[in-house]
Parts: sequence; structure tokens; C-alpha cells
Amino acid sequence: MSSPVASLNASELAATIEGFTGRRVLLVGDLVADHYIKGKSSRISREAPVLILKYQEETIIPGQVGNTAANVAALGGEAKLVAVLGRDTRGDQLNDALNSAGVNLDSMVQSQGGCTLTKTRILAGGHHAARQQVIRIDDDERMRITAHDHQLVMGNIESAADWAEAIIVSDYGYGVIDQKTWELTLKIAEQRNIPLVLDSRYNLTSWKGATLITPNEEEALAVAKWDGSSDYCIDKIGETLRDQTECRHLIITRGNEGLVLFQDDCAPVHLPIFGSDECTDVTGAGDTVVATASLALAGGATPQCAMALSNLGGSLVVMKLGTATVSQLEMKNALPCVSL
Repeated sequence: MSSPVASLNASELAATIEGFTGRRVLLVGDLVADHYIKGKSSRISREAPVLILKYQEETIIPGQVGNTAANVAALGGEAKLVAVLGRDTRGDQLNDALNSAGVNLDSMVQSQGGCTLTKTRILAGGHHAARQQVIRIDDDERMRITAHDHQLVMGNIESAADWAEAIIVSDYGYGVIDQKTWELTLKIAEQRNIPLVLDSRYNLTSWKGATLITPNEEEALAVAKWDGSSDYCIDKIGETLRDQTECRHLIITRGNEGLVLFQDDCAPVHLPIFGSDECTDVTGAGDTVVATASLALAGGATPQCAMALSNLGGSLVVMKLGTATVSQLEMKNALPCVSL
């Protein structure tokens, strides 16, 4: 029996990618500033066995739901973001970065409740070597989502309801997504018959009824409570996860082993990765998968088509260093190399 993905062809995939243009995606979730400090390693310190780096530059890149929104925009869609920023310098820098990425910020909430969530990565490299991440520092406990912040988030979601052609909920456990937020987005998606795509790091089974969920294999195994003491079957874990979350479709990303799609009345579809299995950086790759799948589904693509294009987008972005995006042009240029 042939795979449903095998029935796709390059022209269909190209038409779907072109159809990303102008698709309106509402994104709701936790926002982080990915702060990169880059330097060249010069010598070992006399004070301790650590590298001394010569400072070169630093940048702020939108992370988590911000990266997903930036990917939607890079792929040609219209991304409207509902998230919470702190009223601080880092929040201003993140706001500027999102604006530069083409994300609509009309529905952003600026909070008085604390500092903008920040993850700082130190990248080091020699004069003739690629920079590698040597340490990450998370400053993610000083933001407090207040009751007033959450009320503003809910109001902004309702205001954007008629605008959206798809909704992405990105939950990293920092407080923007709770039962009320989920129920509101689910209600809007059902009333408007638009896809609702969930990316949840810790609460996959708490938010039920999504059109599509996209956990990685580690997250799926955690939900299944696999402790590593025995072999497991990814197909069985996927079917169990679908039952637990009551989602219509499920894509499990498996790193260099590709993706698996689960849906009604069809055996699991396994798709190997596109290109090399040697990646540069997996940071934010799941955000690219979510953005690509959401745009495809918003345009009426089949789950199989959404899976194939998510696989392509994710495989391209892991070849880039740090939190990154993939453009519509990059995906179209890579299509001749795709083997289904």
C-alpha cells in the first residue's frame, strides 16, 4: 500500500507554498527574547579553566511564539501576535525585532508585571571556525502575567477573531495560555471553521480538541510516561496521544528520523527528513513546522501536504545557526530536490 504522501507532486506543493501569501494567522502564546552574544575565542583564562571571548556583537531575535510569527511572515503570511511584553529595554528591543520581521503588533500587551522573558546564548568560535553555543542563561522567572494582562489578551483575541484564517496557540507554561484562553480560541476556530494548531511544551493533554498538534518525540514520550526501560512503538504512542488530546491530526517530529502523521481512518504516515541528517542547530525548528503546517491548512491543503511542507521547512531551518526562519522562496527553490 503506497503512502498518501506519495500521491503529492511538486506542482501541488509549489501551488500550496504560493498560496501562503496573504493567509491571515492569529498567534497567541508565550513570547521570549532570544539574546545572542557572539565572540571569538582567544585563550584560556588564568583565573579558571574557561574560554576568554573577544566580544563581537549581540542581537535580539523573537523566540517561542515570536519565532513562529516571524516564520509565518517570512513564508508570506500575515501574522498577528497576541502576547505579553515587559515594559523594559529588552521588551523594546523585542518589539523592534518583531516589527522588522513583518509581524503585526496591534494586539500586543505590554505588562507592568515584570521583565521580558529572555534566553541568552553565548556563541564562541575561532577565526576560521563556525561559532558554537557554549552556554545558555535563562531569565524567565521575573515576568508575571497579571489578571489585567490576561484580560487584555482575551479581549485582543476576540477582536481579531473575524480577521483570522488560522489560529496558532503556543504554550510554554509562562501563563498566557490557560483554560479560558484555550476555550476561547477553540470556540472561535469551531465557529469560523478554521484550523487551530497547538504547540504545547508541557500541557499537551490539558488542551483538547485542536485541529493539529505538533509535539517532538521527546514530548510525546513524556506524555506516554515512557521511562526508557523498554522499547517503544512510535505508532502506538501517537495513537494514544491522539486519543488523550482529542485532536484531529497529529504530527510527531523525530529529528533526523523525520516526521510521523496520525489521522482518522489512515495508518500512520512516516516521512524521512529532507536533505542531510547532519543539522547545524535545532533551535526553533518546531516553530517553523507549526508555521508551515498552519499556513498550508489555512489554504485548504490536506494534512499530508501540510506534513510534507512542514518537513521541508523544518529540514531547511536546522541548517541555520540560532533561532531562524525559512522564506517562501527558499522552500520553492528546494522543491526540485524533494523526494516523496
